[in-house]
Amino acid sequence: WEDAGGGGGKVVQVVNKFDATEITTNSSSYVDVFGADASITLGSSDNHVVVLWSTGEMHQGNSGGAAVLTIYVDVRRETTDYSQSATVLEEQKFSVTSPDAGFPLGGSIYDAGSNFGGVTQTYQVRWKRSGGNNDSQMKGCSLILMEIEA
Repeated sequence: WEDAGGGGGKVVQVVNKFDATEITTNSSSYVDVFGADASITLGSSDNHVVVLWSTGEMHQGNSGGAAVLTIYVDVRRETTDYSQSATVLEEQKFSVTSPDAGFPLGGSIYDAGSNFGGVTQTYQVRWKRSGGNNDSQMKGCSLILMEIEA
């Protein structure tokens, strides 16, 4: 990589969390994806965080027939010192009508936040379901945090 001369934009640190476990939920309230929390403490309050996240295939189980099932996934941030309330950074949803239809979800977030320096930020991937009586299933989840120098 060549320095563009303007300073900033460099990756200072990277935190990577991955869990390949297949999990199931029938909750209509958000629940944490097991193993998909990651924390990062920035070296400067001017620095930012890039969040990359993805799920493995998500689909409905066979427990309740073929009604439409909507699965929601969100990514949120909170500080370990609770100086800021939890903030939902992104939410995605998709609907399936067959247990055989499944899709991965993912995204990238540029989190500029404010006054991050020295305070640990924890990012979580959470999910819930609505509609139908089926369980929703997820095959793994990845969460990557990158501190970007301002």
